[in-house]
Amino acid sequence: FTAVPQGTASFVWGSEMAFGHLLLASLPGPLPVDHERQWIPGGSAGTEATIKRMRDFVTEWKRNFQVRTLAAQIISGCPSKDYYCYGKALYEWCRDNIKYAFDPSNVELVESPLKILESRVADCDSICVMLASMSESLGLRCQFRTIKADSNRPNEYSHVYMRIHCPRSRFSRSSASGWIAADPTMQIGRASCRERV
Repeated sequence: FTAVPQGTASFVWGSEMAFGHLLLASLPGPLPVDHERQWIPGGSAGTEATIKRMRDFVTEWKRNFQVRTLAAQIISGCPSKDYYCYGKALYEWCRDNIKYAFDPSNVELVESPLKILESRVADCDSICVMLASMSESLGLRCQFRTIKADSNRPNEYSHVYMRIHCPRSRFSRSSASGWIAADPTMQIGRASCRERV
């Protein structure tokens, strides 16, 4: 999942409120103002560090009024307490309104929801931060899942998707409940919010 070669990488992040992004990079030279550089390992340990920072972003941004307000607008067409509809609506909004793009060359960039809303461009980890922040702002628990998806790097975790917990509700028009896989980067065939096999 880390976009840097095996070995060690610089772990750079700034004030989340001031800059709204996290950089995992192997870049030499001066850092932007209010950023610091820490070392993280490559490989699985680097993946774990990235996921931890993603989780930290979600913990912070699920409390943000703009994120919760947007989530409320997105689910406005869902019946009350239809949690599957909530999760599906949030997933489809992220899938349809945020264009997938690679990170800058040699940089692992994880952005906050507000930065993503400004640019409407992100890669898998940033889109998942957006989706998880909105989902958790409505009380839907989320998990990040990493997979080995790149045939050119078969031993590396190169992609992240997430799962949303949709509790069963007697008010739900759907019988779906439990952990539902959601990969908002999937555009082929306009994939639906469903569990991967």
